[in-house]
Amino acid sequence: MKIKKQFCAKANVFKRKKKVHISSALPVAVKVRGWRFDDNVKNLQQKAATESLDESFHNAIKPVLVIAQFFGILPVVNITAKHPQALKFTWKSIRFIYALFVTISCGLMSILTCYWTFNKHVEFGKMVQLEFYMVNFLSFICLLVLAKSWPELMMLFHEVEKKLPPLRTKSEKQNLRIRIRSTAVIILTLSLIEHLLSLVSAVALVFDCPRINNTMKAYYVKSFPQIFNYFPYSVAFSIYIKFIHVTSTFIWTFTDLFIMMISCGLSEKFKLINERMLEEKGKFNPPEYYSDYRRYYRSACDLVAIIDDKISIITILSVSNNLFFICVQLLNSMERMTSFYHSAYFWFSLIYLIIRTLAVSLYSAEINDESKRPVEVFRAIPKESWCLEIRRFSEEVNFDVVALSGKKFFFLTRSLVLSVAGTIITYELVLIQFKTNDNISDYDPCWSNVTIF
Repeated sequence: MKIKKQFCAKANVFKRKKKVHISSALPVAVKVRGWRFDDNVKNLQQKAATESLDESFHNAIKPVLVIAQFFGILPVVNITAKHPQALKFTWKSIRFIYALFVTISCGLMSILTCYWTFNKHVEFGKMVQLEFYMVNFLSFICLLVLAKSWPELMMLFHEVEKKLPPLRTKSEKQNLRIRIRSTAVIILTLSLIEHLLSLVSAVALVFDCPRINNTMKAYYVKSFPQIFNYFPYSVAFSIYIKFIHVTSTFIWTFTDLFIMMISCGLSEKFKLINERMLEEKGKFNPPEYYSDYRRYYRSACDLVAIIDDKISIITILSVSNNLFFICVQLLNSMERMTSFYHSAYFWFSLIYLIIRTLAVSLYSAEINDESKRPVEVFRAIPKESWCLEIRRFSEEVNFDVVALSGKKFFFLTRSLVLSVAGTIITYELVLIQFKTNDNISDYDPCWSNVTIF
């Protein structure tokens, strides 16, 4: 015992001498809380902190939100800042005023569409346009409300990321950023192609318009009857109406993309925990090991619950809107296509909508899938390693439902995909009966006798 104490005492003296020797040998030093660090060490720490921020969810989603703000979505100040602590929401910012202008414009379009729909006789085609603008108007409102708590949510993401085990390899560090941005590029590019095809299809329909010689005027008057049936046509006003339509179309795509990006950020947290646990699969580990990973797991679960509480209405709008338009497009597929351009746009739009809806479901379901993966580790734990901490961890994994939801009415899991498919078939049968009794619209500026301003 004496030898051990003497050895420890000598070792401590040696360590103190070594510290003094190293510190005195350094040419430039900075004193922090009584300790002396070389400038190189400080630089390495700063570099590690910067890399940690580069790997954050805020940094990964940042470029997509910059694009979204051009359309009046999530008006948060300092969205390009490296640290989420710099984010802030203020009522007096130009971003908020612009977002409010876009939201009000979409609301006015919804009101005019509602009046046009119910003014004379209700038609299925009118109801489709009303649903489009109303749901997108509600999406604008939800994202405007979410912007107020967005800085807090990003700080919460950042705090959870700091608690979890560190990322090791370069691929691990870049995985979230690459996945989110590549998904955004694909979705937004396909949406742009779809919109351009819709323009070509609409313009092709108005080339043969005997009552209106101006092709541009014919396009706007025919495309937006809920507006130009009551207001005179002008170039400036038509551009404003087109702007509202484009922003409404973009937010429809963005709500789906937003849920997919959020799902990526949340599922990656569970993936990191699972990968570290799978490395120790079948090995003996003390209770403290499982206690630490249970805390990691609980932090990720709490993050999912908080995010779900904030975006669950957006989830309902996204799922219901996609479900409705898939039914409408399938119903329209039974009609004869007026031109090649119309046919190309229609089939591209339908296939893209189905793929996007499926992508939203699968990306979101990944959260639930990854939250259940620790079961693989529990099944391989040696008998002598089993303890109360593992039992608690196992019960949380098996019995907790960790997933995004629509206000708890439904959860975005893999089983939802089959349920949605069955719902589409049911709704389609109802819509077919409704469509057979539908009348042709009495407003066609190219052929009908309606007054054109």
